[in-house]
Amino acid sequence: MIERLNMADPVVAGQVWRLQHAAFAAEWREIGGSGLMPLADTIRDLQESGETFFGICESGEPVAAASCLTQGDTVLLRRLMVRPDRFRRGLATLLLRHVEREYCGMAQIEAFAAAANLPAVRLYESAGYRDCGEFQGPFGIGMKRYRKRLSPRENPGDDKKQDT
Repeated sequence: MIERLNMADPVVAGQVWRLQHAAFAAEWREIGGSGLMPLADTIRDLQESGETFFGICESGEPVAAASCLTQGDTVLLRRLMVRPDRFRRGLATLLLRHVEREYCGMAQIEAFAAAANLPAVRLYESAGYRDCGEFQGPFGIGMKRYRKRLSPRENPGDDKKQDT
């Protein structure tokens, strides 16, 4: 159900770019943003981000996606997006759990959410993430930082077999 997305493929990268814009436009409205949503990423930016993308696809197109970077012993969850017509169906939870399993050999995972994005705040808190404080993000958006300790794999070889 969840697959690694090939961002080198311009079609896939374009699909993720469109998904990101739809998801973040809905979030922008959710948090009370006015005017145009300030999201400047290009398709090339996504392709060159160095992030690993995972997605849930329907009819060959991602309807939900997450991306991660590693920094030392920490996994940074950089993006978690769901197409607005698929909100409240558990897709973000499925992706979050997948990322945690994929990187369970790391010490911790860190994620961010707009403080006013209550569905995202509830997602992280219900998944056992610890609120590590608020800060002012771009465009004056109040942001929350979340962290969760990850458990070591019981049998790391099992996950690697699935990647091939």
